Amino acid sequence: PAGTHTAYWDRVNDDGFMMTDTGYYIKVISNNVAYTWEGVVGNNSDSISGSSKIRAFQRFYSLAFAGQFGYYAVGYTEGVPSCYKFDIAKPNNKINIVWGEHKDIDLQCDYVATDGTNVYWAGYDPYDVGLNFVFTTKTSDDKEFIHSSGTQQATMYGRTYASAIDLYTSNTSAHPSGLAVQKNGNFLFVAHKDLNQINVLNKTTGALVQTLSFTAPREICVDPSGNLWVISGSNTIQKFGVNSNGTLSSALLSISGIAEPLAMAVSPNGSKIYILDGAASQQVKIFSNANGNAISTFGSAGGYISNASVNDYKFYFSDSVTMLSKPFIAFQADSSFWLGDVGNERVQHYNNSGTFLNRIMCLPHSYSTVVDRNNPNRVFNEYLEFYVDYSKPLAPHNGSWTLVNNWRRGVKANYFQNDMLRIFIQLITLSNNRTYALMDEYVNGIRKPEVVELIPNGKIRYTGIKLQDFAQDIIGQDGSLRRIICSRNLGDSGYWEKQNLTGFTNNNNPIWGK
Repeated sequence: PAGTHTAYWDRVNDDGFMMTDTGYYIKVISNNVAYTWEGVVGNNSDSISGSSKIRAFQRFYSLAFAGQFGYYAVGYTEGVPSCYKFDIAKPNNKINIVWGEHKDIDLQCDYVATDGTNVYWAGYDPYDVGLNFVFTTKTSDDKEFIHSSGTQQATMYGRTYASAIDLYTSNTSAHPSGLAVQKNGNFLFVAHKDLNQINVLNKTTGALVQTLSFTAPREICVDPSGNLWVISGSNTIQKFGVNSNGTLSSALLSISGIAEPLAMAVSPNGSKIYILDGAASQQVKIFSNANGNAISTFGSAGGYISNASVNDYKFYFSDSVTMLSKPFIAFQADSSFWLGDVGNERVQHYNNSGTFLNRIMCLPHSYSTVVDRNNPNRVFNEYLEFYVDYSKPLAPHNGSWTLVNNWRRGVKANYFQNDMLRIFIQLITLSNNRTYALMDEYVNGIRKPEVVELIPNGKIRYTGIKLQDFAQDIIGQDGSLRRIICSRNLGDSGYWEKQNLTGFTNNNNPIWGK
């Protein structure tokens, strides 16, 4: 409390040594700070907090629609549920899926599929990676569906599932790589890339019906007629008929010309198949489900390869340098579709003509945020740049924040932050109205910060200016370069060096004096 206080010091320092100098002053400094929760940037849930706010340690991994609801899986979650749903009339509100006495779903669920009656979830235990299985919930009440051939299975640290199917208890190669179910037929398909097989199960009993051999099957889907599409091997895309005993016909169709097929889905009327193409395309390629002929292409060619600016028709499906989860595509019954634009941390909704309708945006775990100290409207979360309008209260739909740039694609392999801790450190707009930051280059395990420039309507430019250390090199608001010189040992002296910004080269590299 405020007022006069008396205290005593034994003149011993923190290391236990008696201090001989008597010229010390002891001051108690106190501030009555009140924090006000104003909102969030990068999350457009209708609620800024609470159980209906959409959030996850990672991001949307898979999405499937049944009736009024979209069911989605979010992969690894660090001890909270991995499976949720939303009402398509209110997609920015999370609905928790809970049944019985259990509150958490502890499987890392990477895939979800539905036949309208049941929802099938596939994944593995992140704390026992040899444990892989599928479990099922009912669309009627979200409670677990009991398969007659299912097995009760506990996860290492979490809940016990009443009816696990496609169960592998000690096989680290058995992680699911695809999931699909026939709406009117009897079969559930589970792909296992590292086992080179697709398991065909009776979707009601859970019993294994067939094991189909494929080279590295990684994505599968079923069309309204019950035919199975498979991406396998070296980007092979084929459609098969499914026989009554769960075996497949010879290939009915093959599609070529896709550089990196990442996900696919067939439209509800069965006329078209949509395939997400990564690599240099970053687009959705649309083909006839009847004859395999190309129909159209959706999205900007190349995505963010040459330009960091964001729009609703420009996608970031994959990257050979950085770590991203797989994208996905899912159709509602009205033929509108949702795309997992994973590099932009958003799920985009379009009508059947390709017109943008809505999005769900939710940033995953974040270890690096920064604000431009000379232009605080520019707020960065890792490689994503937001424009923040401080004249408006932070809210999800009022334009108070907008995703404007994604700088990830311009990151070279030896500059990528695996730990995501030091991205765009010391980011600042200097007197030439250009924006600079520091990024680590890794050479033989040693990191050296380099000055980079963020080019408007372009990408990252590497200046070649190498500094000493992130912890010691600081760019001041006046553009000066400042450095702490010390050995970092307790008790050692240290000092500052300052180099004034004297100008810029013809190619806009900063010049610092001696």
